[in-house]
Amino acid sequence: MSTTKRGTPSLGAWTILTALAASGCAGEPAPQHGAEPVEDDHLASVTTLVAIINPVVNMGHATTVPFAQGSERDGIPVDANPGSATTSKAGLAPLTTGVGAVELHIGNGLLGHSVLVEGSAYDAAIAYNGGSASYFEDAYIHYPVGKTWNPVVFEPSDAIAEVQAELGVDSAIVVLREGTYAGDLTISGSNTLLIADPLADNAVVIDGSVTVTGEVVHLRGLTITGDLVANGPRFGLSLSTVKGQTLVQGDQHVFLRNVLCGPTDMAVSSSTVLDNYGLDPIPTPPMGACD
Repeated sequence: MSTTKRGTPSLGAWTILTALAASGCAGEPAPQHGAEPVEDDHLASVTTLVAIINPVVNMGHATTVPFAQGSERDGIPVDANPGSATTSKAGLAPLTTGVGAVELHIGNGLLGHSVLVEGSAYDAAIAYNGGSASYFEDAYIHYPVGKTWNPVVFEPSDAIAEVQAELGVDSAIVVLREGTYAGDLTISGSNTLLIADPLADNAVVIDGSVTVTGEVVHLRGLTITGDLVANGPRFGLSLSTVKGQTLVQGDQHVFLRNVLCGPTDMAVSSSTVLDNYGLDPIPTPPMGACD
């Protein structure tokens, strides 16, 4: 395990899932798309943004859909000085950004993007209609994983018990390096982040089940071979794959761009549910994703 000390941000500093701009009608048709992994992320060394353009609105989504929601996903230029990218057919554009007030250009649309600390990572679900762009409510997510935040970093050679011990403490920021971590994992701490480095090709695998009992817990970029059970409020799952069952209760959750392979029981309310395979209207996971 890295000797980096645990960061202690306040609750309002990060996993609060900030709604910057969201309005419109939830009745617009959901675009279909193919699956592609995020190609790179450079976590903890470069300030990054993963833009997810015109995500599918899944059944169970209860927050607003911006008026700018459209169907176009492939080949949209995204620029966030100094980084730029073009969206894949899955609507994904991972790119580096500057620090401070950043102008985020989505095709012909323009959004503000404020980066407080170098090394931060962001996911942003964005509606775009060819002329204007808007953030989805509760799906503009900040991950404070840069050196300034002093995350605790684990390697696959570290025991899963060490990871679990760290995640039993409130306000933990935990990074898992590429590889497989064998064993079940329980996350009992609140205001807690568990994130994969890198995101590319689902490179971080938890070979077991994950149970979340803490409040305000967010997982990003993981492959979980067993079940995922989350009982605390304001749980988040982004850019991840769950090969077993997904059982979630509570409210104000965020599910963004995941693959849910097994049976899914989401007794949730007031939640944001976007771009998830295994949930209507895209109930069938992409070929090979659940092998």
